[in-house]
Amino acid sequence: MKNNRPYFDVPDEIYNQQLQRFKFSLHARLLLQKGDSPRFADDIKNELQAFWAVSAPWQVVPLGKGFFTLRFSGESDLMQAKSKAFWKLKLGILKIREWTLLFNPYKETVSHSQVWLCIYYLPHELWHPDLITGISRSVGTPIKIDGSTFLGAVGHFARVLIEMDVTKDIIYNLTVNRGSSSFEIEFVYENLPYYCGVCRKVGHSSDNCRQNALGKNEMPINSEKKELSCIKWGNS
Repeated sequence: MKNNRPYFDVPDEIYNQQLQRFKFSLHARLLLQKGDSPRFADDIKNELQAFWAVSAPWQVVPLGKGFFTLRFSGESDLMQAKSKAFWKLKLGILKIREWTLLFNPYKETVSHSQVWLCIYYLPHELWHPDLITGISRSVGTPIKIDGSTFLGAVGHFARVLIEMDVTKDIIYNLTVNRGSSSFEIEFVYENLPYYCGVCRKVGHSSDNCRQNALGKNEMPINSEKKELSCIKWGNS
């Protein structure tokens, strides 16, 4: 006992041996869209093998809460996996991060979510993939453009899937400059997730939070409109 609490000391020798096992490892998190079912490690590995020419045996180990450990046998395979910040899979987006000591997925604060961004009042001649992704970077990280938007088949609004920090102020409009002309576009977000101000996590309100024993209020997503600096195309 120490300070009237039971404890256990991890021997250095065993701990250092274990660290060598994870010498070529990464952590990853599978970002799912709202309503998607959890995915199995084997499903993720099968998809990743289409992208990676891994030279030696490797593992995808589920950790819980959507997190995984990717454990490789050598540095070349490790570097291949971390060559991108995220990988687009049919199952969802696999976000890559460095492997860290004493990682606990249940203590991770998740503030980002995938959201479909709808861009209204964008002139149809400006529906170019580079321009649409450039605009979407004003509010998040673009992942993919909707098929109808990419083809320009529907002109009501452009639609792009982004990853965004839903704890920050939500941007609803943007001033766009084209030469000497300027105009306003508006953003509409599909199915913004709840953000709990008690445990600082995405996916539920404070009313449904297990940690809400003190009766703290939910931190709502800020709905106040906020303008950004202009994005310029061409010479002014």
